Amino acid sequence: MKKARARSSWRAIIAAALAVALCGDVCQAALTFVHVSDTHFPHARSGERFQQMLTEIDGLDPAPGLIIHTGDVTELGTREQVEAFAALIGECRDRFYAVAGNHDVRWTDLGSDELAALLLPTAPVDRPEGRLYYAFDLEGVHFVALDTSITWEQHGMLDPQQVDWLKAVRGRQTEGTPLVVLCHHPPVVPEGNAIPGWDQSALAAGRLAGKKAGPTVVLCGHGHQTRAWRCEGVTFVMTGGTYQDNAGYRVITVDDDRITSRLRRWANPEVTLDEPETLAERGREQYDFATTMVKTTEVPELPEARVLWQRRLPGALQARPVITGETVIAAGWAGVTQVGAKTGEPIRPLGDGSTVLGEVAWHDGVLYAPVGRSLVARRGNDVLWTFTADAEIRSPVILAGDAVYTAAGRTLYALDQATGEERWHYQAGGTVQSAIAATADTIFLGAWDNCFRALEAATGQERWSVPIGDSFYRSPAAGIPAVADGKVIVTVSQNENTDGVAALDIGTGEKVWSARVQAGYCSPVVAEERVYVTSLEGSVLCLSLADGTTIWEQRLGEPIYNSSCAVGEDVVIAPGVRGTVFCLDAETGAQRWAHRVSGSYVFARPAIGEGMVVVAGMDGSLTALALKP
Repeated sequence: MKKARARSSWRAIIAAALAVALCGDVCQAALTFVHVSDTHFPHARSGERFQQMLTEIDGLDPAPGLIIHTGDVTELGTREQVEAFAALIGECRDRFYAVAGNHDVRWTDLGSDELAALLLPTAPVDRPEGRLYYAFDLEGVHFVALDTSITWEQHGMLDPQQVDWLKAVRGRQTEGTPLVVLCHHPPVVPEGNAIPGWDQSALAAGRLAGKKAGPTVVLCGHGHQTRAWRCEGVTFVMTGGTYQDNAGYRVITVDDDRITSRLRRWANPEVTLDEPETLAERGREQYDFATTMVKTTEVPELPEARVLWQRRLPGALQARPVITGETVIAAGWAGVTQVGAKTGEPIRPLGDGSTVLGEVAWHDGVLYAPVGRSLVARRGNDVLWTFTADAEIRSPVILAGDAVYTAAGRTLYALDQATGEERWHYQAGGTVQSAIAATADTIFLGAWDNCFRALEAATGQERWSVPIGDSFYRSPAAGIPAVADGKVIVTVSQNENTDGVAALDIGTGEKVWSARVQAGYCSPVVAEERVYVTSLEGSVLCLSLADGTTIWEQRLGEPIYNSSCAVGEDVVIAPGVRGTVFCLDAETGAQRWAHRVSGSYVFARPAIGEGMVVVAGMDGSLTALALKP
């Protein structure tokens, strides 16, 4: 009882203080809510600060109708962290409205519906099944919550399907209604440039403003700054990380004619709010996102490639295309499509249109594709077998011998290729992102646990395991290892204490050589006694397979993330993250041509076929370029 009275007294003190601070406009508000962002729970003081915020806002009069969180709710998105945060917010769960950030999705071992159940609103909202974006109306205000996250990536974008959904949602909104847009990644930074890869968001927001809205504000996070800025008539509001002393939370009020904000700063020991700031007012010109300047890459003047064909598929393409001879198979967020290799003309969909995040495999007319928690083998539209994992399958599918390998969450599965029956599984210490590499009797695997290991191909028993990287974020997890000449080549995001590329002895795991290369998240490629890697800084490097010395390095001027080189017909193909494909001479590194194939990100590895390379983009573009101009 004493604790209850003390808590009640504390809330009364806060209520009295805030009643004075919030007099005037806020007391007359049609709708008041709180905006918080980037808790990165359980990082530093995030949990303590969030609980403090919940206590403080209980004293507001009127009480906020919503708690808006614009992403990076957790640090790693694991089940343990998400469930612990859900327990933290407790009885406030029914008024908690969040969008996913890159930290919530990038490494999560939860499926989208599981993540939605723990973080997204419990109240009814307009949310497509299996998606993390939604819309709702409350007290005369229209809210649109966008999902800018990308599995395995730190970047932000809207996929084509979300753009279409957004257009339909906005088409149903009553003209003149105040509009609040929620997203994690800000589509426009204060300097006025669009964040690379946000061209789809520019298109979406152009449609968003297609029907004249009332006062409009875009709430975001990601940048860990507390600031507001205007661009062509619309206000963008970023709230810093909850654990940061120079950040805080905002109390935002929306009425028919304007949107105002007051900031509670953690640096202020007293429970007070800054003076009100008008964010948006009726009658101001709304933002025309279609004219937003999109930052592009400055590349050297080079000949362009010869485009054999280009097709735009309905969903984002995050996985490497598969060239099967006469056809190309493209897997993405709108399912799997088979097109003609010579023309790009669609032949047929393969499957039911469900999202496919991992790379698919093809052998002897059979497609092996990860769909949700299932790995499905099908010949045409006939399903041969289905295997169900314990978590969503987001890793590539690899065929080796008579087995098929893939990973879900922290588990690697080895299945019989003909029947789909499980032969064995192996539990890693962290999420498994990349595919395995294999010899006749050994499987090589990295994970987000700072370990790289070799397993018995027949049983899954561990042969050896070696530590790599000095923190979780520098694990040998993203790149697919390569095996050659008694070595397994591994890449890791490098810092001052970690080499980015290492060659390990396949029998013992002992380091043969390492190279100080900012290899980032690429997969090494071995050809003709050479190792080709790309860097986050925008370079392609050719290393000696024997000792790791640099043979040549070519700077491209465009960063390269999860995409990697492809080598064939005496050339090296390297797609930049912003959509430019570069062709280099494999012997010397000299640039032959450069061609922009996508207006959005490119994360997928390119696929080389006879005389051509096929590149997939996150805007749904599938492009075939001739290797020779």
